[in-house]
Amino acid sequence: MCGITGFYTQSNPNFVSKEELDSMTTCLVHRGPDAEGSYFTESIGL
Repeated sequence: MCGITGFYTQSNPNFVSKEELDSMTTCLVHRGPDAEGSYFTESIGL
C-alpha cells in the first residue's frame, strides 16, 4: 500500500523545507517500493 505525505500553507512560505519533505517521505519507505517523487513550491509540497 502506498503512502503520501505533504503540506500546504497560504501564509508562511518557509513552513516546511524541501529537506523536511524528503525526511517525511523517507519515513514512509516501508509502505512500498513502487515509486518515489516529490513536488515542492513555497506553498505546497507533495
